[in-house]
Amino acid sequence: MSSMTEHKLIDVTLQIGSIAESNNHYTAALAARIDAAGKPLEQHTIAEFIALDNQQRDFFNKRGNV
Repeated sequence: MSSMTEHKLIDVTLQIGSIAESNNHYTAALAARIDAAGKPLEQHTIAEFIALDNQQRDFFNKRGNV
């Protein structure tokens, strides 16, 4: 495994893992965003899922609901 791929793998798993530590307002809003994307969670690529999480995190943090 290349060093770059290994670092990306760790970054992605840390981001996904942090969702479980988020409050219920964040996870409910992320779930709604995923549903609005029009396909089941398990059909999203990792990149699509991370993009949705990033969008929700940006929105959530701008609203001051951390």
